[in-house]
Parts: sequence; structure tokens; C-alpha cells
Amino acid sequence: MIHMAIENITEFNEDVINIEPLGDTPKISGLELRKTFDKAGADIKEYINNSLVSKVNDEIIKDVNSNTSSISSINTSITNMNNTLNTVNTSVLKVFTSESGSSVNTTPKIVFSKTVPTTASTNYGSKLPVGSVVFVY
Repeated sequence: MIHMAIENITEFNEDVINIEPLGDTPKISGLELRKTFDKAGADIKEYINNSLVSKVNDEIIKDVNSNTSSISSINTSITNMNNTLNTVNTSVLKVFTSESGSSVNTTPKIVFSKTVPTTASTNYGSKLPVGSVVFVY
């Protein structure tokens, strides 16, 4: 969604009441009368094409450039987070495989528990694969 706050638009202040001031009996030529009838439309067209459109285009370009910069920044952040996750994952795998010779093919677990694991056969700690992480709360 593009949100655009257009500032400082030149107001259209041209007087477009060109016909009403003419008298009931034309005192001008047919060519002058046609020009008078067409003047309001020409004034509005000139304002739209020469003032309004260029201002709106400038604001759209400015907004697109700003959003592009934001998107680029977000993409960089995502790339950095992915790199960090890959580093952590690689580190965990290195710790796991280098610390356990016999359990290399056993996937370590992440456990949240209220009790501390031990190696006693009645405690869950004895069943955890090597390299597991336990968060005690």
C-alpha cells in the first residue's frame, strides 16, 4: 500500500466563469466567442498537465524510492538473521558430533523442564541424546 502525503500543491485559482459576463447580444466575433467558451477547459487542462500531474508524479516517485529503501533494509536484515541461524545451527552440529562419538546419528533434543536432568535411570536425563539442551524453569 502506498501512502502518499502530497504537500504544497499549487491551487487552481483561475476564474472559469468566462461565459456569464458576456452580454445577451454578442459584441465579439465568432472566433473570439469560441475562444471564450474554450478558455475554462484550456485553463483546467493546463493546470492539470503542467502543475498537478508533475507534483503527483514527483510524490509517487519519492514514495516508491522510500519504500524501495525500506524493503532493501528489511531484506538485508532477513539475510543477516538467516546467516546467524546457519552459524548457530552449524555450531550446534559441531558441538554434538565432536562431543559424542557413539551417538552421532542420534538427534539432540531441546527440552523445557521444571527439574534438573540427571543420569539416574529414573530421571529423564539418562534418556536424552548427547548434545541435547535442557532449559530448567
